[in-house]
Amino acid sequence: MTRLMQFVLRNGSSYNRHCLRTLTTQSSIMTIFDSKVKRIHRERALASAESHLYDYLKEEVAFRVADRVFDIKRY
Repeated sequence: MTRLMQFVLRNGSSYNRHCLRTLTTQSSIMTIFDSKVKRIHRERALASAESHLYDYLKEEVAFRVADRVFDIKRY
């Protein structure tokens, strides 16, 4: 265990200590992009009765990303 891990276990928040313990007890291979979890998140967000209230955020992000993409000039 590295010094940083030991420091976090001694002085870190309970959440950080929990995450670090989980990481050190699990296998060394981590799944960063879990498609099952992403699908569950999407379904839960769509099932929310208030999901339409946040559509403006998606539209704003889409506009900004599209604006940046259109600024890229490739020859």
